[in-house]
Amino acid sequence: MKKMNFLLIGGWVFGLTILMPSCTQPVSESVSLAALTSTVVDESRAALISDDIDNELNTYVSDSVLNIHKNPNAKNPVTFMTGGTTITIDKPDTLYPKIVTLDYGTSGVTLPNGNILKGKIIAFVDSKMKLKNSSRIISFVNFSENGNSFKGSKTLTYLGNSQTKLPTWNVSNKDTITGTDGAAIIWNSERTRVRSGLNGTPLVYSDDFYSISGVSNGIDSKGVVFDMQIRNNYPLLIGGNYPFYVKGLISVTISKGNVVVDFGNGTKDKNSTMLLNGVSTAFTFP
Repeated sequence: MKKMNFLLIGGWVFGLTILMPSCTQPVSESVSLAALTSTVVDESRAALISDDIDNELNTYVSDSVLNIHKNPNAKNPVTFMTGGTTITIDKPDTLYPKIVTLDYGTSGVTLPNGNILKGKIIAFVDSKMKLKNSSRIISFVNFSENGNSFKGSKTLTYLGNSQTKLPTWNVSNKDTITGTDGAAIIWNSERTRVRSGLNGTPLVYSDDFYSISGVSNGIDSKGVVFDMQIRNNYPLLIGGNYPFYVKGLISVTISKGNVVVDFGNGTKDKNSTMLLNGVSTAFTFP
């Protein structure tokens, strides 16, 4: 990944210090890059699981899938399997609201990006997906990704097309992610998710590209309180069946300092560059 112009980034960080003192606290000389990167890794882990869930919802809890199984005279739920996932629609008639359950089983289903999902995602759908302000309210039952338990709630609201005529959603999360070591991450976020590219496959959603902006806050796996902001002009980019962010700029703040993370220029790797106390350091995410 190429490094960004950190002169420009430094000016932005200075501006944040002036405009948002509650989110960017003074940097302590004692703060270590290791402490901040630990928080960055935890925040990214939570966000990436959330992104996989969003992809699954776009793929299976969509107008196209519901239309295939639409039956105006249906009286009972319909259950079918696709891509290893068992899907149940409680009311396959033409009426809303309805509940769609995605069941990945106890053995799990491997996504195209290599991540493994287990358990259930349950979506309460209030109206057709392509209607502006329609929403999907999400809950989870014994759900996990790669052994990381994911509990909480999620709401996706379709905002229509952006100024560039791209489909846009607001995604609100209040979640707890518990790792295989038993340590928990509390992750609350408000994100805007824009489908920025179809990857040449308009009927396949899993490999689309998404541009993500917004904020998050919570407590990392070591009990450290954090705030994260995605810079407006440098949204995170993910997609193409690659399980990691390949572009974008974020600022993560804990009580002892702030670090700016540059995810690069679009290359599919886990390399990044971090700016702390005016010093840039290469970092590879685990």
